[in-house]
Amino acid sequence: MSRKRKNIALTISLLGFVFCTVTALGLTDQLCTTGGCSLYRDMSIFGINMYWFGSLFFLVAAISVIFNKSADHLNPYLSFWLLSGLTASAILLIVQSLTSPCALCLYVAFFVLLLAITLLVDVGRLKFLSRMLALKKAFIALLIAWAMVIVTTANQNISPVPIIGDSQSAVKVFFSPSCPSCVEKLIEMTTNNSVLPHLALYPIIINKNDAAVIKKMQNEFFRSGSVSSAIDAMTETPILNVMSFYDKLNLRIMSFLNKSFLAKIGVQAVPYVMTSSPGLLSVMSVPVAQGDNNPMIHYIFNADGVKCPIGVSKGDKCEVVFPTR
Repeated sequence: MSRKRKNIALTISLLGFVFCTVTALGLTDQLCTTGGCSLYRDMSIFGINMYWFGSLFFLVAAISVIFNKSADHLNPYLSFWLLSGLTASAILLIVQSLTSPCALCLYVAFFVLLLAITLLVDVGRLKFLSRMLALKKAFIALLIAWAMVIVTTANQNISPVPIIGDSQSAVKVFFSPSCPSCVEKLIEMTTNNSVLPHLALYPIIINKNDAAVIKKMQNEFFRSGSVSSAIDAMTETPILNVMSFYDKLNLRIMSFLNKSFLAKIGVQAVPYVMTSSPGLLSVMSVPVAQGDNNPMIHYIFNADGVKCPIGVSKGDKCEVVFPTR
């Protein structure tokens, strides 16, 4: 291999060695952003923390790169060692994609992928350099497994974003300004002074004018500090001023995250209410679930206070978040 390729591979190997070593020593816990980290943090093989095996892999890989004399291909020892690392990483990530992802393991696998790309792929010509079929299969398997865990991690970490209120609010309402049932329900909530202080509003953009109305609500809330005034602003003729690119992008991302959250929990229609304090809604036309041990009780209802089935049509007064054709 060329000197440049060898130097890059050596650098990646040493960085991987350092990362695995400090992780084995417990110095990277602050980088753990997923629940699987605690599960795999103390996992051991033959009584040895698995991150020490990562350190061993990258250390041997670095030594093998140094002693790889051929300019055209990898020597058998380096090929076998790289195959072992790719296979082990792929198996571990496949298991995590089906259970609980570990962010630290993702970082280690990323170093393995970078090392494999450096040694096996001519990036400029998108050509796989090694003739060893097993290496190619293991590389592709790890690449797919890494992508699967990334998707799983992203899905598990999706959190809705409110336009008014915060994630700790006791009553969370997902709504769209173009949904008549949503507007009616929100107006009803403004008449209940016990609900307003605990209310968080999560917008969904369905129609093209929704973004302008949502922005108007936000501006009114910032101006007056009143949730009631912000909700009333929905019913007024919107002033369709040209919004900045940042405002449009911000509202679209907010709506996408809220839609993604609803999709994750199997909801396809708004309005949708989540509450941790059913007593706050007991005086309203919101059905209260009985015998539900879940600390966060879910409701989905139309303007008449009737619980809506998932995926109902607009004719039932529950606006469809993801219209079907």
